[in-house]
Amino acid sequence: MAKSILLILFMVVAATISLPLLLILWLISLVSKKAARVTTYCVARGVFRIMLFIAGTKVTLEGAENIPSKDTPVLFVSNHRSYFDIIAAYPYVPGRYGFVGKKEFHKIPVVAQWMQMVGVIFLDRENPREGIRSINAAADDIKEGYSMWICPEGTRAHGEKMIPFHEGSFKIAEKAGCPIVPVAFTHTDDILENHSPKVRSAHITIAVGQPLETAGLSRPELKALHQKVYDVIQQMYEQYV
Repeated sequence: MAKSILLILFMVVAATISLPLLLILWLISLVSKKAARVTTYCVARGVFRIMLFIAGTKVTLEGAENIPSKDTPVLFVSNHRSYFDIIAAYPYVPGRYGFVGKKEFHKIPVVAQWMQMVGVIFLDRENPREGIRSINAAADDIKEGYSMWICPEGTRAHGEKMIPFHEGSFKIAEKAGCPIVPVAFTHTDDILENHSPKVRSAHITIAVGQPLETAGLSRPELKALHQKVYDVIQQMYEQYV
C-alpha cells in the first residue's frame, strides 16, 4: 500500500508543478511548436520514469532494432492491458510520438492539457464524423514527421486473447502511407489493474515487431491488415507472457 500512497503523492506534486510548466511550454509554443513538443516529450518521459521507479517496475524492451529511425514516422499499434502501457512506453520506446486517446481524457483538467502538448488526438468512437476528423488529424501529424500510437482494442483487456481490433484505426496508416510497427505489452496490468487500488512491483516486457508497410497495398490487403497486425501482436504477447 505504501507504493500506492507514494505514487499518489508524487502525482499530486507533479500536477501542482505542472501548472507553471504548462505556461512556460505554451510560451515556447508561440515561438516554436516543435520545440515545445520536444520539451514536453522530455518532461513526460522523466515523470513516467519516476512513476515506474516508485511502482517498483522493471522494463525489458525486446526488438528495439525494429524501430525505424526518428526520420521515418510510423504508426505504433499495440495491445492495451493497463494505464501503465503508455507510461512504460514513453521512457523506453525511442521516437517522437503522440497517441490516440479516448475523448474522456479531454475532460480531465491539467492531464488533458499535457496530453495536447505531447500531440494526443482525442477519438470519439461514438461519433463517426468526429472519428474521421481524428483519424485525419493523426494521419496529418504523421505526414508532418511525428509518429502516432494507437491501441485498436479500444479498451483494456486482461484475458489471454486480445479484444478484436477496430478496423477503422488502421485508416491512419493508410492515409499517411506510413509503416505500422506492432507492439505487445505483457504484465503491465500486474502493476495496478490485477489488484487495484494497490500498486505492486512487476517486470513487464515491451516487444516490438518488424514494421509492416502499407504503401502500395491492394484494397483486399488493406482490408485484411488489421487482422494481420492483430495476429502478430497476439503471437508476440504469447511468446513473452
